[in-house]
Amino acid sequence: MPAPPVTRSSLRRSLANADCTAASTLAYAQETEAPLKAHTVANPFFGPLNGHQWLLYIPLHNLRHNLQIAEVKTASDYPR
Repeated sequence: MPAPPVTRSSLRRSLANADCTAASTLAYAQETEAPLKAHTVANPFFGPLNGHQWLLYIPLHNLRHNLQIAEVKTASDYPR
């Protein structure tokens, strides 16, 4: 099943949602008193990560997506 087309409206909503999520994650990281290093959750690639490591991983994950987008844009048939 092909993905639905991306419209300016859906792109704006997606970017707004990403901004909101980033802001709430940053606020949590700055304000929490939870023992982040005491809790772990498995990452499918890196294995178990604690809360502190997850907070470090999030921007790296986003950076990887940005690099993938830039790579796609260099393709000779972009945009299709």
